[in-house]
Amino acid sequence: MQRKTFALIFLMLFCSLLVIMMGHRAWAQEEQKALNLDDLLSIAMEKNPQIIAARERTNQASARLEQAAAGLAPKLDLSANYSKSEGGLTNNPFDETYEVAINLTHLLYSGGSMEARVESAKLELEASKADELRTIQMVDNGVRVSYYNLQRARSRLNVALEALALAKEHLNEVEALHRNGVVALNEVLRVRVDVSSAELERISAANAVDVALAALEKAIGVSLPKGITMPQPEAEAEVPPFHLPEDPQMEALKLRPELKSLESLRMSAQALARSAAGQARPQIYIQGSGGMIDTNLLPEEDEWRVDLLFQWRLYDRREIESRVMEAKSMAQELLHRISDMENQVKLEVSQAGLDLASALQRVNVSQDQVRLAEEDYRMALRRYQTQVGTNIDVLDARVAYIDASNALVNSVYDAYTAYSNLLFAMGATGTEFASLNSSKGEKPQ
Repeated sequence: MQRKTFALIFLMLFCSLLVIMMGHRAWAQEEQKALNLDDLLSIAMEKNPQIIAARERTNQASARLEQAAAGLAPKLDLSANYSKSEGGLTNNPFDETYEVAINLTHLLYSGGSMEARVESAKLELEASKADELRTIQMVDNGVRVSYYNLQRARSRLNVALEALALAKEHLNEVEALHRNGVVALNEVLRVRVDVSSAELERISAANAVDVALAALEKAIGVSLPKGITMPQPEAEAEVPPFHLPEDPQMEALKLRPELKSLESLRMSAQALARSAAGQARPQIYIQGSGGMIDTNLLPEEDEWRVDLLFQWRLYDRREIESRVMEAKSMAQELLHRISDMENQVKLEVSQAGLDLASALQRVNVSQDQVRLAEEDYRMALRRYQTQVGTNIDVLDARVAYIDASNALVNSVYDAYTAYSNLLFAMGATGTEFASLNSSKGEKPQ
């Protein structure tokens, strides 16, 4: 019986330990989960301080709209008063008074001033939302570009590691030939110098990866956890087709949030001009109050009254007129800023489009160059091994191959960066534009 009990306890402990180990393993795997670009963008959208600040500015504009709309609503106030006085002409030396009242004030007619002020606040809210959207797009593009720069740096590190491995491989060949008396010592020394240069390039490339990671964290807005992994860069892979509209400039003029923001601000300035002009018209208010007064000398008494107030400013030394002129001038200024912004948008889209086209052309050329340079290096190495070629031929061929590999890396990530910049210049993120293309049925170009 004791053996069965002991076996049961041992089995339970073993199962508990197994569960704990499996849970720890699952937790470790979760911690080591690779973060792709979409994961990084999600973190940035949630925690980037620039986006959070932009949302707060929108909240402020929403609060200002509520304040402006409150001017059209009645105002209801409750007041209570207690007073006590001593002496005077009354027989009772102590005079106590209690007063409770409810006051109602409502604007009946403002000459259109308050309505125009509400309209202006609504347009300012729309402008703030457009600015928030542009901030989101700016952060989105910054994260994408920083991510591509990190992958570029990691790819160049891979190239540097390959260059170091090839240099060491060549050094082994030269040392073997030198031991057999085939080549002179100067060739060994020359290759050792080349290995040292490759090691220096590896160190620089590794430092560039750390710098690019720090830049990515800055773009995201928060520090990434230690030990995270990311997808391996694939610079040699085919660049996917990029989806573009037939006329990117016209699409940008429709999508750019800055243009929408400036247009909303222009219309808001016009509404402010109407609001200022309305102040020169009559203002009509209605006021009502009702309450109860009680003193120790007089009996309790209810009191109420209704007042109709008419106010019309006859002279203000052109104060209202100057406000109208200021608002109209602001609207004209914004109109010209919109025109200048449209030209700027066209220029940005044109530059980004040209950068993308150039990068794609360089990708095609670099892929062929890498393939040819790699074959030339292998042939130079075989010729040297059979003493048909020279050591200089191998070194030059390896330099050409490494340069071609780096050129391919740069062209691939230049293409990704240019496409991201083009979407940013158009006023759309990658996700938004993908859905836009799918709804329009556009083909990749």
